[in-house]
Amino acid sequence: MKGTLKPFIDLVIIDSTVIKLHDLLKETYKACRTYHSQSAMKLNMIMSVFGISPRTVRIASERKPEGKLLRV
Repeated sequence: MKGTLKPFIDLVIIDSTVIKLHDLLKETYKACRTYHSQSAMKLNMIMSVFGISPRTVRIASERKPEGKLLRV
C-alpha cells in the first residue's frame, strides 16, 4: 500500500443493516421498533478494504447489541 494508508496493516468497514421480516418470525427475530414491524433481523458485516473481502458476517435479532456481534 502506498501514500497515506501505508502505515496501516488493514482498513476495515463495519456495516449493520436491519431487514424487516414477516411477523410470523417474531419469536426468533424480535424487532426493536414494534410499531413498525414485529420481526426484524440485523445483518452485520466487517469488510476488509485491503483484502477486498468480508471478514465476518453475522445474522441476529435486531435487538441483539452490536457490540456482542462485531469483533475485529
